[in-house]
This record gives sequence, C-alpha cells and structure tokens, in this order.
Amino acid sequence: MIIGSKEAGFGYRLYKTAGMTCADIAEYLNKESSIIGLFALCTSVDSGIHGFPELGSRIGKYTGLIITSDILADWPTYSGAYDEWYVFKCPPSDPIQVAALCNWGCDFLEYEQLSDCLPQSCKMDQYLENYLPLHVFGCNEEDGYIFSHKIIEI
Repeated sequence: MIIGSKEAGFGYRLYKTAGMTCADIAEYLNKESSIIGLFALCTSVDSGIHGFPELGSRIGKYTGLIITSDILADWPTYSGAYDEWYVFKCPPSDPIQVAALCNWGCDFLEYEQLSDCLPQSCKMDQYLENYLPLHVFGCNEEDGYIFSHKIIEI
C-alpha cells in the first residue's frame, strides 16, 4: 500500500510504499496505467548485474526486458528484496549508470539527503533528469518507492 508521497525533482512525484514487493509495485503500476510493452531495466547491484540474464538483454551492466503479461504475472526477483527498476518507453540507446536507491537503507521520502553523502551514493534527482524514465520503482525488506510523472491514487 502507498503510505506517503511528495514532490520530487523534474516533475516526478515520489510515493513511499509498505508491504509491497517489486512484483506488487509493477502490478500496481500496470493497473494505474498499463506498463505492458514498456522496457524495464533492473539497476540493483545483485539483480541487475548478476541476476537473470536469460530473461532479457544487457544495457551496459544492467539486465533489461520488455514487460509482457507473462513477466508481469511472474516478476523477476533475484534475492527477494533490494531491487530497483527503471521503466522506459523503449530501451535506452546509451548505458545508464546509477547507484540504486534501494541499497542505501534510508527513509525513501528523505532520499535527497543521500546526494551529498558520498561520491558514489544515490543521486536520484540527477538520474531522473539525465535518463527521463517513465517510472522508477524499488524496494528493500521493509519499504518501497515509486517515482512517476503519473498521479497515482493513494
């Protein structure tokens, strides 16, 4: 369920979730505005780099795939938690380089605090501006998040 939201950079809105896996979030996004036929890129350290290469293609070091109804029904999960997905209309033409927000163990509604933390920390506003995904969503063992241009019903 969505438990909070706030404005994020570059016209995005951040939604914080509780009790939802990435599979749950993908299903939720599909009900809000169909994501079938879009391209999803997993940017997590374990899942995106080492996870499920058999499911899709590589964009730089990350695994990507076209979202189908079969993928949506059985959303890929590598470790069960700590996953992050960027959703685009089509595969990015150039590799992207991000530090997945799900790996930083912060309150997702306070994500901006990470950008000054360490040089390699998550700089989500910069990623949103540079890559212009339709959605970014992720989760860890406790909470999840969605960055979206779409207004999502709470």
